[in-house]
Amino acid sequence: MGELFDVLKLHFEYVLIVSGMFFMLGAMLNWKWMNECSTADTGNLWKRFVYENWGVLGFRVLNFLCGLVLALCGILFLFLR
Repeated sequence: MGELFDVLKLHFEYVLIVSGMFFMLGAMLNWKWMNECSTADTGNLWKRFVYENWGVLGFRVLNFLCGLVLALCGILFLFLR
C-alpha cells in the first residue's frame, strides 16, 4: 500500500486530472450520489447558498467548474514539471 502512495505522490498531476474529470463527468451525467449527498443539503456553507439560489442545475455547474479547475491545475503542473 505504501508503494501505491509513493507512485501517487510522484505523479500527483494525473491524480488531479482524473479527479477533475470525475467531477466533470458526474456533473454532466447528473449522478445523484454526487449532486445530492453533499454539504448543500446540510450546513450553512457556500455550496448551500448556490443550491438554494440556483437549484440542482446551479450546483451541477459548480461541481463542473470545480472539476475543471482541478483538471487544469493538473495539466499546468504536468507541463511545469
